[in-house]
Amino acid sequence: MKHHRKDISRNTITGMVLNIFLFAIKVFGGFFWKSSALIADGFHSLSDLSTDILILVGSKYWSQPCDESHPHGHQRIESIISAILGIFLFFVGMTLIYSAIKKIIHTSVFIRPSIFTIFVAIISVISKEALFRYTLRVGKKTKSDSVILNAWHHRSDAISSIFVLFSLILSIFSDKLAIMDKIGSILIGGMILQLSVNTLISNFNKLSDQAAPPEFVENLRQNILSFDMVLDTHAIRTRYLGNYLSVDFHILVNPNISVAEGHRIAGKVKRNIMKNFPDIIDIIIHIEPKE
Repeated sequence: MKHHRKDISRNTITGMVLNIFLFAIKVFGGFFWKSSALIADGFHSLSDLSTDILILVGSKYWSQPCDESHPHGHQRIESIISAILGIFLFFVGMTLIYSAIKKIIHTSVFIRPSIFTIFVAIISVISKEALFRYTLRVGKKTKSDSVILNAWHHRSDAISSIFVLFSLILSIFSDKLAIMDKIGSILIGGMILQLSVNTLISNFNKLSDQAAPPEFVENLRQNILSFDMVLDTHAIRTRYLGNYLSVDFHILVNPNISVAEGHRIAGKVKRNIMKNFPDIIDIIIHIEPKE
């Protein structure tokens, strides 16, 4: 956990520095060179900065080991952090859409942005795509939903910058298409909304003790039954602890063996599961005689 936290912190700080830079050049560039889409994209980068801060702070707590007050660990803090990020992104998306629609309704003549805004958009696309690949690699390595979510947030920023780039090109070279700058802002807001809703649904399910997928449970069952001394298994229950799993199940053994032998069998089963299922961090096994 401590090693993973270092990877997450290094990645998140890198993202924070880049997002501060992009926020500054997009907002100031959009203001001076007359582009609403570029300003909206700047606030998208600001939302990335906010998620970076939450992850940097949250990873300190969800990586803590079990203690007396949290015997199952602190992993669910990550789901809470991810849900907060989802709520924040929802309001960012709604604000961008509302602002762009309001300008379209109340503006009669749209000002064409400066050609310099194109260079800002290109810088954003390249840098955010590179940051997406780096963050996704760290997220998969550390098995962190929040970091993976943040990676896709970087990807959404890169894609939104592509939309901004095309809308700027159309707006710059045609008075009739100057409205595309505002439409680009609406598209960015819609992408952020979709990301936020998916995030909220996923993490609310995990916080409500959602079970692992059926195929995962079946693979676990087959692994348990691979031991000759295990005659059967049932009552397999799983639930998420953040992005990891807690499982408990019953194994049926020969009723004539000793308690010590039954305990030894359960220990073998547990060690094998921990080796083959790295997502499982907590196991409770109940031993029953097969009558």
